This record gives sequence, C-alpha cells and structure tokens, in this order.
Amino acid sequence: MVHREPAKIRQALPQHKAALQRALDDVDACDFTVNVNQVDYLDHVKSLIQQADGILQRISAQV
Repeated sequence: MVHREPAKIRQALPQHKAALQRALDDVDACDFTVNVNQVDYLDHVKSLIQQADGILQRISAQV
C-alpha cells in the first residue's frame, strides 16, 4: 500500500466519490434493461459500491 500525505488524500477523495456515484448511477440505469436473473447481481454491485463509499467516508474522517 502506498502511503500518501493527508492533503493529497483529501484532494483525491472528491474524484473517487464522484466515480462511485457515476458507477451507482450506471447500475441504476441498468435496472430498467435487465431480466429477473440479473437483478440479484445488480443489487450485489450496488452493495459493493455502497461499501466502497463507506470506506471513503471513513478515510475522509481520518485525514
């Protein structure tokens, strides 16, 4: 793991948060075009994105 200065981490957080939001928006857009078998997969992907967002929130609280 690369250790960075807190200022650089704080600077990068909004970009990562925006990327997660775009990913979540993309998954939400797919909800209308998937079949029933894919719904569980999309729910899992949403859960992973939300977990990543939680990690970013914990990191931002520490820097």
